[in-house]
Amino acid sequence: KEKLRFGVCADVHKDIMHDADERLQEFIDAAETEQLDFLIQLGDFCRPYNYNREFLSIWESYSQNKYHVIGNHEMDGGTSREKAIEYRNMKTGYYSFEKKGFHFIVLDGNDKKDPEAKGYKQFIGPEQVEWLKAELAKTKVPVVIFSHQGLAHYSSADQEYGVENHKQIQQMLEAHNSQYPRKKVVG
Repeated sequence: KEKLRFGVCADVHKDIMHDADERLQEFIDAAETEQLDFLIQLGDFCRPYNYNREFLSIWESYSQNKYHVIGNHEMDGGTSREKAIEYRNMKTGYYSFEKKGFHFIVLDGNDKKDPEAKGYKQFIGPEQVEWLKAELAKTKVPVVIFSHQGLAHYSSADQEYGVENHKQIQQMLEAHNSQYPRKKVVG
């Protein structure tokens, strides 16, 4: 089997971290040195504003494949998920790709469970759930899933974390793993 190596960064928060550009450049430089197969950033990267183009160009300078996950803070400051997706030249917030014998699934945990609800979204909607089922059914290799929001749900003193329909997602993944041990979800 071919060796697969990829780089992951998360919560760079360009819009609130004073040294985000420097940290991202160091990450890109290290990835180039290591000759990784791809990079993925797991969300809360930067808001879709013109003044963040230079920061985004650091990410885009990586010479190999690179992927985005949409986080909840991409929509801060009155922008939208659609703008965040367009800003990153993505077709949709959830998608899949294959590399060296693995099927990678990127989920978007920013769907609305209740259109009237305020605050950050932590839900994988029915359309995306059906898409996920189809992705799992069609793959012939092990699966790795990326999501900004956790696929388990837990609470701290004042905060809820993870997608609200975590039980539904976990049951789907467990059912897939029990049926297809050779192409199971491994991460």
